[in-house]
Amino acid sequence: MDTRVLDMKQVVPNDSWLYDYLSYLSPTIDAPEPFGIACGFSCLSMSCRNLQIQYGQNQIRPNLWIGIVAPSTRYRKSTSIGVARRTMESAEPGIIFPDTYSPEAFVDHLANERPYGCFVWGEMKSVLSAFEKSYMRGHLEDLTYLSDCPDTWNRKTKTSGLIRVERPFVSIIASSTQEWLNQCLTEGDLKGGFLPRFLWVIVNEKSKFFAWPEEPNLDIQIQLEDRLLRMVKIFDGDMTIVKNSKDLFCDYVTQLDKNSISQLEFEGILSAFYSRLGIYTLKFAMLYQADIQATRDPNNKERMITVEAMQYAISWSEYLKQNISDLLGNTAFNELMANRIRVLKLIQAKPGIARSETLKYSRLSKRDFDEAIATLIESEQILNQVEQTQGRPKTSYYPGKS
Repeated sequence: MDTRVLDMKQVVPNDSWLYDYLSYLSPTIDAPEPFGIACGFSCLSMSCRNLQIQYGQNQIRPNLWIGIVAPSTRYRKSTSIGVARRTMESAEPGIIFPDTYSPEAFVDHLANERPYGCFVWGEMKSVLSAFEKSYMRGHLEDLTYLSDCPDTWNRKTKTSGLIRVERPFVSIIASSTQEWLNQCLTEGDLKGGFLPRFLWVIVNEKSKFFAWPEEPNLDIQIQLEDRLLRMVKIFDGDMTIVKNSKDLFCDYVTQLDKNSISQLEFEGILSAFYSRLGIYTLKFAMLYQADIQATRDPNNKERMITVEAMQYAISWSEYLKQNISDLLGNTAFNELMANRIRVLKLIQAKPGIARSETLKYSRLSKRDFDEAIATLIESEQILNQVEQTQGRPKTSYYPGKS
């Protein structure tokens, strides 16, 4: 059961490019709405690449690394990403990085063609597998460094020597399955520098189905592309933040920091994700502000994050925070965690399931099963109910509040 709740009114302003993009998508693709929001933000990110806000010693620019996750092709992951890719490419030809390349070709592209672009990875598994090849050695570290949008990037290549890239801006939109994440992610991956930089949009249920989706409205499509291109020209330079917005942001990231150290099971892992989520909240506030302002008052020269934009950003980040919990809750770092996840999924799929039935379908030994059950009860992830019968007491399990 998918317990994440997304109130569209709290994350999508009515008068915005994002709202119009989702309205354009709605009759043409039966993908979950969070996928459309994530892909729409990828488009906005590239159009607002020249914006920046001072944050301590650092200048934050609104690049995004997003992974959308769902069980199968029925969820239209590739289609959702494909629409965003075409939208960005039509607005600005050449803005999408090539599908195949070498690290040296990538450096040359940034230095000699344009220092910005978006990777579109239809399947994260195959891309990361390619990074393990000898000729791609070191590329993962390069991307990790570039995720923070440094002022300059100096890279030594075999063919061209030292190359200097000014103001690189790299975004990523990718898709994956939960099964691959469960199988391949290790504790080291989640504590490391690369994967915690991604925002995860995870969907396990789908309510919409189209037997025959409508054709896209080409006039609206062109208008959306034109509006993205206008944003590139409008938003260039520094953005600031009003005091009330800053207070909201500070309260939120302070709470994130407290949350990251309160769950001992994921000690050292949540902090990697939540610290990034705090920065992403600021990036989303920048994008919400730019989108709302470009729609309502494009001639306004002020570049200030308002309370409204920050509230939208925090609401969207709260949804993403739930996705982080889901990602970690389905990732096993040891045998006990794997057993616990197996048992929890059975109980979530059939609330009220009897102990005997749970033990049978878990295929665990009684000792391992009891250990998993005890951990789940103690952490309040499940509840047990004992019913007195004429014979032996009957124990049933229900999903808990965690």
